[in-house]
Amino acid sequence: GATWSMPISLVQQTNQLQLTAVRKTLAILTDAPGSQGSSMYLWHSVDGGANFLSPTLIADSNLAVGISPDGLTDWLVELNGGTSLEKSTDGGATFTTVGSVGTFFFPVAFGAQSLFGFSNNELLVESLADPSMFQQGSMSYQSTMAVTVDDAQTATSLDIDSNSNRLRATRIRADATPPDMSQKLIGPAASTAGVAPLSRKAVAVGINTGGVYLYTTVTFP
Repeated sequence: GATWSMPISLVQQTNQLQLTAVRKTLAILTDAPGSQGSSMYLWHSVDGGANFLSPTLIADSNLAVGISPDGLTDWLVELNGGTSLEKSTDGGATFTTVGSVGTFFFPVAFGAQSLFGFSNNELLVESLADPSMFQQGSMSYQSTMAVTVDDAQTATSLDIDSNSNRLRATRIRADATPPDMSQKLIGPAASTAGVAPLSRKAVAVGINTGGVYLYTTVTFP
């Protein structure tokens, strides 16, 4: 963050914004101009955001976007109404339907082989090859705000612990049964929070609590 590149304008106004990145590959979802929120633009960059390809019009709204850890596959999942899971191997120009995730998810994160999502305070880990194959978490969750996945298929989620009313991090592995492995209290209750992997044993966490913005690093064994 010591230096920043010049900003690039994609759209003049958007009510929805989603961004995901793997190395120098970026995918951004915005409202499509003039669609009144019924369609979205998917913007794609392979040079760290210096240049973007012409956007792909997605005739849907309220979507989540993800990129595979190798940067070669874009994923879309519907978050409202339908529950379609779609993939693209041509930089988001075209998508094919893989299947249905079967339920409303928020938040969601995409790993190499699995989708990690939360539905009605329940953790689900679904296969990206066949979303009808899934595992359910064994722990309780409340107001899950964010989830991220590292290159080892280990996810970290953030929610509010119902007993202490503090922010909590949960480690999740797709190859474990049950998938949620351990939980750790990490800070005060937050209205919003975000998480990003730093390594296979550490994540960065940003917290908004009462208008105060905090940052911390959380490590795991």
